[in-house]
Amino acid sequence: MASSIETFGGNTDLLEKLNTEGVRFLVVGGVAVKFYVPERQIDDLDILLDKRPDNVARLLDALRPLYGNNIPPEHLTQSAKAQMPLKHFHYADVVTADDSFDFDAEWGAGSDGLVNGQPVRFASRGLLIRHKAGGERPKDASDLALLRGADA
Repeated sequence: MASSIETFGGNTDLLEKLNTEGVRFLVVGGVAVKFYVPERQIDDLDILLDKRPDNVARLLDALRPLYGNNIPPEHLTQSAKAQMPLKHFHYADVVTADDSFDFDAEWGAGSDGLVNGQPVRFASRGLLIRHKAGGERPKDASDLALLRGADA
């Protein structure tokens, strides 16, 4: 497993703000795959948000200096999956899961690590495998093979 992962596109500032506000999230996507399989090349930073209203409020407080009040909280607290690109100032996306997702259980299964020197919680390998197994993109299949190979 990688001990620290470096990304680009203003993500250090983003992670600092999220940590300062106490936002609870899991790092998912390619950066999380790289945590378990260091040879994985990364792209943007994907953040899976705990979508409880108090946590969404902390996220919006963290983002307000750059994005103003242009993010409706309902977008992130809805029962369906949601995605909020943060590509104007950062190279990241905030995503949420549907209501069947047990964030507390997945948080407990995750692992602590660093991204750009900032403490984060990475999604578990099991969650990444389940997610990538349901994906339809070529990079999902590639990530799935990498994650399964790392299990061996």
